Amino acid sequence: MPFNNMLVDCRTAGEPVSVDFVAHAKAMGAQGEMVTSISGLEAALKRARSSERTYLIEMKVDPDSWTGGGAFWEVAVPEVSDRPAVNEARIVADRGRARQRIGW
Repeated sequence: MPFNNMLVDCRTAGEPVSVDFVAHAKAMGAQGEMVTSISGLEAALKRARSSERTYLIEMKVDPDSWTGGGAFWEVAVPEVSDRPAVNEARIVADRGRARQRIGW
């Protein structure tokens, strides 16, 4: 079921919108490139890690295909609330976030 959070689901006057993320990143002062394969991604990651500037890597993927691990969409818990249950949920969320790590 679409939630109107994908460009393909938005009401447009004509052709669907397409974003050139590499051009946009470069216009903002970053470096960027498009890759089309896993080996290209691996090589681009090496270049990105050695870059002294923000580096965008774009790779077209199937938006409806998932790996075995699934996906997770984190919705933040408010930092400030009058409700004790919300404040406790924020503490739990912050503790969990502190244990996260980048899987490089």
